[in-house]
Amino acid sequence: MSRRELSRRAAISEGTLRNWETEHDPALRTRRGPGRSVSSTVADVRAFCAAHPDLPAARRAVAHLDSPNTALDIESLRTILEAVLTAVRVSTAAHVELANHTTILGRDHSATLSRALHGLDDALTQITSARPGSG
Repeated sequence: MSRRELSRRAAISEGTLRNWETEHDPALRTRRGPGRSVSSTVADVRAFCAAHPDLPAARRAVAHLDSPNTALDIESLRTILEAVLTAVRVSTAAHVELANHTTILGRDHSATLSRALHGLDDALTQITSARPGSG
């Protein structure tokens, strides 16, 4: 979002944002748009404020951004959504891997049990056929 919109959302001046972009290390992350436009996100401001908790304007900005009346900007929502989607993808992949592994173990276990039952059946057949008077 534009510096003007971001200053309004964070309740700090555009000049403060400009200073944060140039006079601090680490600086406020910015993106250059068409022409001379500069933009940042609420997430960028939060990251800057977390890195500079000693700055009074940073404390004010965080307090204002954390107020229940401050809505998230589209870039922050996109960042959150991307993080959620990544977590869902990782979780889904883990579940698929677990299901595949469970299927393989189930087949192996079934084959082992079948062999054991066939072995018992063969042993019983041999015992009963070897009994005196059974044949």
